[in-house]
Amino acid sequence: LAPYLDFIVLHAFDFYTPLRNEELADFPAPLYELIDRRGDENIDAWVKYWLSNGTPAKKLLLGIPTYGRTWHLKGEAKVDQFPITDLNGPGDAGPLTKEAGLLSYPEICNKVTPRTSTPGGLTKIPDGTKRRGKFC
Repeated sequence: LAPYLDFIVLHAFDFYTPLRNEELADFPAPLYELIDRRGDENIDAWVKYWLSNGTPAKKLLLGIPTYGRTWHLKGEAKVDQFPITDLNGPGDAGPLTKEAGLLSYPEICNKVTPRTSTPGGLTKIPDGTKRRGKFC
């Protein structure tokens, strides 16, 4: 296939979405394999697959998401471990995207609040394991 194309765009994201995975919130586009997940649900696996099957690296274009996926939490759901499973479907639609379970980057930035602020918006939650970084 590669010899006949100028480039191949890899859409290596949306491995998990609130519409397909209503009761499992996880990273929609992990860079590398996560513990206890399928080995092919990450960007690294997709790129390696194409390269190992003879596609020249210069022909691969990697598409990455610049948005976030959201889910509604059930009651007092725990958000300190992954994947989060105490969920109730897609989160509310954003004012710009108007799609349940999807927020654009500007919509996310407007909701993230400092950890010391009053309740209301999203809060930056540090990763105690120091393996995944902060998330909202």
